[in-house]
Amino acid sequence: MALSVDRPEKRRRLVGKQSQQTALLEHVVGEENRNTSREVYLVTLPHTDKEGLRAPAAFSREEVRDAFLDCCGAPDADPAWLASRRGQGAAPVGVKKLVAFKEYHAPVAGVRRAHYRVALHLGKKSKFRTVKRALLNRYQLASHWSCSHDGHWSAVGYCANATPKKPRSALDVDYLAWPADHPPLSAAKREPTTARALEKRRTAREQVEGEKGKPEPRAKEVDLWPIVVRSGIRNTPDDPHAVRKLMAYAKTSCSHKVVAWTFKNEHVLEKIIDKAWAWENVDSFLEDATKPVMQQFKEAFRTPCVCGGRWLHHVRESLSMNCIDVPDLCSSILMSLKHGRSEAAPVVTLAGRFGGEGKSLLFSAVRPLFGGEHVQERPGGGQFCLHGLDKAKAAVLDEWMFIDEDLPLSIQLLWLEGKPVPTTMPQNQHVGHKVYMGSAPIFVTCPETALAGLSSESSQRPQGQAGMLLRRLKLYSFTVPIPKPPAPKLVPCPRCFSTLVTSEALKFKPK
Repeated sequence: MALSVDRPEKRRRLVGKQSQQTALLEHVVGEENRNTSREVYLVTLPHTDKEGLRAPAAFSREEVRDAFLDCCGAPDADPAWLASRRGQGAAPVGVKKLVAFKEYHAPVAGVRRAHYRVALHLGKKSKFRTVKRALLNRYQLASHWSCSHDGHWSAVGYCANATPKKPRSALDVDYLAWPADHPPLSAAKREPTTARALEKRRTAREQVEGEKGKPEPRAKEVDLWPIVVRSGIRNTPDDPHAVRKLMAYAKTSCSHKVVAWTFKNEHVLEKIIDKAWAWENVDSFLEDATKPVMQQFKEAFRTPCVCGGRWLHHVRESLSMNCIDVPDLCSSILMSLKHGRSEAAPVVTLAGRFGGEGKSLLFSAVRPLFGGEHVQERPGGGQFCLHGLDKAKAAVLDEWMFIDEDLPLSIQLLWLEGKPVPTTMPQNQHVGHKVYMGSAPIFVTCPETALAGLSSESSQRPQGQAGMLLRRLKLYSFTVPIPKPPAPKLVPCPRCFSTLVTSEALKFKPK
């Protein structure tokens, strides 16, 4: 006898999923592309006398804002769509910012009727249909969603800028912006200046001048910004021919006026290339530069490994061969990262007897962790040797000699103790001098001979600067060179550095 099996009920496929609100959704506000998914919309709430709809003039700007936040937070899916998915609702649509403008139609029979325009910037690309349905169902508001704006600035500018058809007297001076930290309208309506925007503006100017029978506009230095970015040409240590590459690119891809300007100013092209990339990448630079040290250290744990485990293997081998108390060392490093340079955290110092023990290898990961431009390397000689220290997030003093350095012991002591450090600035770039008060952590590697010099100086004057400086150091002695790793070259790995320091510091037990 065959066993009977309970088969799951077959889902019924609904044909022609139309809700009763479809007719109202397609009211007389024009055709809309329902399938468009965008991040920025310009939404119009038009006045209508259609039965079942409310006039926008009945709403205040605050009520319009609240209606959009409510409908985006809990959109209404099509009833037929809900039935086919057994009640699974539409996903909420986050709102990043919005601006509500109240505008008026031309007077008809002495009556001026109002409508609203809302510059809506969503948290991600989304379709508008479910939000439009929620506005209709809950607030009886008809809406038209324009999909022709590329950015929030464009939608805001459409409402905030006077035009021949919309004089200044028709603009809404009492607009409502959300959230509270929304940029002022004067800034929000401006298109961000990017390489793409600059190129677009110059092309538009060329077309306007061409229609008038005039030559192309005069070239300026800023016109090279989009050209440098488009070409991808950079100044790098391994490529000294960036200027020649830019010249070759301009010959084949740029207009006559741009080539003429480039020919005349060839002597400054190298600086312009660096300047163009600095402006292009300033947002990502500031994101890294302003990120707290510990946040960046913790985030490195979630980045992919770039060394395949080789860097970590050789670091562990170095620490093991030299009998280093790894939990104690990693706890000291973690304390230095948390507190920065201060009296609460001693300066972690790795001293080597012969060289090649791997002490520099451990701190080599600090540079890619924070970015080379954010790490203070060993200062060179000269009176401006600490220039740029105020921008550093960490300092790695490799093979530091203490007594024999151009930096006086008094300045070294102030720096390592976490006290204000006077720094001399070149007066052709700055007015006056600076006092460095930052807290960037300091990591030192040095030969044992450098410590011997400090000890000798300290023994002659126990209360002198050398003795005080020596007491600021937490020393770890490396005496055994490690085998040189085979090719390819070891790549310092921020993820492995973060993993090593965090995991080993948890094992530390204070004595």
